[in-house]
Amino acid sequence: MAGLAPGRKRANPSRSSRLARVVPTYYACQRCTACCRWPGEVRVTEAEIQALARHLGLSEDDFIQYHTRVRVDRLGLSLMEKPNGECIFLGGADCTVQPVKPRQCREFPNLWRFPGFQDYCQAVPREVSDEEYLRLTQTDRPPTASPESSPQPDPICAPPSTHA
Repeated sequence: MAGLAPGRKRANPSRSSRLARVVPTYYACQRCTACCRWPGEVRVTEAEIQALARHLGLSEDDFIQYHTRVRVDRLGLSLMEKPNGECIFLGGADCTVQPVKPRQCREFPNLWRFPGFQDYCQAVPREVSDEEYLRLTQTDRPPTASPESSPQPDPICAPPSTHA
């Protein structure tokens, strides 16, 4: 819909536009890993490189040497991909760096997405309040990788609930 931010739609399209309210749509990740298999750049910041290197038990220099490449725009680094185009950290059907995955990964598909993502991604859309949307899409927390810390579940890409 033109003019609306990603994840938002008009509450009651049959009403007059002056009465229509934009309702956020939150996409609950099902960990299908389709986004990990989609070709493209996963940009990484210095803080993300530090967290990823710590998580993997590597020096930052070794991490950069073996797991990153210069971005297409040459303005930073991005993660390398496997020869088949999937993320270098995709291990079978799991992200091997889940607790410290880059912000770009944490934000998909709620704060950014590519056209037609629904054809591949199994995230479940649901309408939520503005407050709930902000809470669920809060990704500004710094990455942590220390073994002493127990990372909180990622609200954007947490495993599906196993509760009955």
